[in-house]
Amino acid sequence: MHYYIVNPSAGNDAFADMQHKLKRTLRDFNIDGEFAKTLKKHDARKITRAAVERGFQTIVVVGGDTTVNEVITAVHESGARSVAVGIIPIGRQNTLARFLGIEDWQQACRLLAARRLQSYNLVHVNDHSFIHSCHIAPRHNESADPVLAEIDGSYKLRGDILATTVANQKIHNPHLPNELLLRFWPVADRPSWWRRFMSKQPPRTLPTQLHARVAILEFASQQTATIDGRTLHDSRFRIRLSQTPIRLITAARDEEFDRG
Repeated sequence: MHYYIVNPSAGNDAFADMQHKLKRTLRDFNIDGEFAKTLKKHDARKITRAAVERGFQTIVVVGGDTTVNEVITAVHESGARSVAVGIIPIGRQNTLARFLGIEDWQQACRLLAARRLQSYNLVHVNDHSFIHSCHIAPRHNESADPVLAEIDGSYKLRGDILATTVANQKIHNPHLPNELLLRFWPVADRPSWWRRFMSKQPPRTLPTQLHARVAILEFASQQTATIDGRTLHDSRFRIRLSQTPIRLITAARDEEFDRG
């Protein structure tokens, strides 16, 4: 049986308008199950832990990115490697669902029935985790900040950085290995306000791009890291891939899948 965790406020209360259609569709696909609703922040993590303890093998998020991240993190922390996570996207932000090839709730139901599973590693940033991406920029202004980056413990680089993005590479392309994709946006490539205004063109910034399993970023001042919709303030970030993967239900993307 499936366990559905619903954020009723996602997508401007979208669930209230479509819940009857959704539940009927799930019954038609023979994948109906038990439903639980979140009422406040972090409820999804508590509900997920309870569902894992009760032995549910498929936990489905009905919501947006924030709820998805809470559920995925809770499943990972539980150590339950056999549990699969599905997504029915109804939130304002459905970034991860789109990268997994899930466009709407109707398609999501078909994918849940097909149960194509792909394993992904979470990314840890200090004491936080994410599945998709992280953006790091100076907390109080838009000026560049010196950074010392240590990559896989083997080499270091220094520079003045305007912003850094960290992505889970395999989420973007399932054919690539499980690695971090880091992009550093240097100050030298930032056009002036006047040049941006006169050209009417977006800035053609070329980042430095690196791949890693572990990266340590040390900034001269405090930064704001936006992690799948949440924020973290610090000047030192230790970023690493998790050792154990989590299984997600995805759309077919031209590769072999586990159907277990």
